[in-house]
Amino acid sequence: MPVDVTPALSPARQALADAIAAVAAANAEVERATAPLRRLEGLLSEQGQLEARLAGYREEHDRAVGAWRAGGCAGERPRPDPRSLGVEQRLDEIGRDVPGVRSVHAEHQEAQRAAQAKLVAAVAHRQRCIYACLRDAARPAFAALRAAIARAVTVEATTLAGLVAVLQQRVAQGDTEPGGELEWLINEIKAVRGSIAVPRDEDRARRLLDRLATDPTAELTPSI
Repeated sequence: MPVDVTPALSPARQALADAIAAVAAANAEVERATAPLRRLEGLLSEQGQLEARLAGYREEHDRAVGAWRAGGCAGERPRPDPRSLGVEQRLDEIGRDVPGVRSVHAEHQEAQRAAQAKLVAAVAHRQRCIYACLRDAARPAFAALRAAIARAVTVEATTLAGLVAVLQQRVAQGDTEPGGELEWLINEIKAVRGSIAVPRDEDRARRLLDRLATDPTAELTPSI
């Protein structure tokens, strides 16, 4: 029997995995709630479009009849647009269902709103879980950074104190060169401190957030 060697997720990562699953479930619920509402609203929309089209056909016919009357009824009386018959038949067909559609429309709207609210809440919870994962990932990095800074500052202070002491001794012995060497030392310290600054990589941060939104195992690595 194969042994599962997949490492267990940390509590924060497991919470994120659960949150990702909850967002997926909420999305599915929204789709389930939206599909019937879309059908109902499609029928109501079709009815409105057909009624507008039929009104246009009838207006054209009425104007034609009026012009025919104004002209002394010469020739054959204008006939309705033949397309209006098909529109009327379709309106009769769907008109039988419209009262039923309207009777359940509001409850399906409410069901969709409730599903959307669940999705919004699930996404917000997932974002909180992502924050918790980033915070947990940052803690050891910050601890290491603090230790490295402490070592560097200790080395800098000790070295600087020693070099300054040597230069002071040389000045006391009449050496005129230490002024330039002290300036070099100060500039070197400034250069080292300046090289430590690392600009924020917003593109990489966005890629990490995108990955964490669907993958609870995504790591804060240079390859992201």
